Amino acid sequence: MIRYAPMRFAYITACVLCILSTKGADAADQAANKAAVEQEAKKQVDSGVKLPLNVKMSSMNICASSPVPAGWIKVNDAWNPTICGNPTVITYNVVTITQYSNRPVGSTLIVCSDAPTPNNWVEVNNSWNPTTCGHPTSITNNVKVIRRVN
Repeated sequence: MIRYAPMRFAYITACVLCILSTKGADAADQAANKAAVEQEAKKQVDSGVKLPLNVKMSSMNICASSPVPAGWIKVNDAWNPTICGNPTVITYNVVTITQYSNRPVGSTLIVCSDAPTPNNWVEVNNSWNPTTCGHPTSITNNVKVIRRVN
């Protein structure tokens, strides 16, 4: 499957709307959450790491219980009740992986933070994305940017 990289910060905007519309949250909680999201967005911009746009990527889905093949890395997870054990409750039973072994030196990838950083790659940034990689509901670094150095 060919996959295009998602737009940077789209998830932050969606999350701000989600956080600010939380039922029962008072104005102080909403302001604190909004400030935390804005701070996270500024951290990502200040890192200087740009999301590669319009770059075709080789990706595929596998069951979460399957081993990740050599040369591939986890970039997302999802729940699908129709495959991989057919879970009837939300369980991230599908993993999306992207091939990294064919990328030139200097390439960057955004991957799940629990994925081991491959040899000849270094972690250059980490951040929170509530729509991927475990789908955390609070700000926690669940994704990382890696760069090929050799």
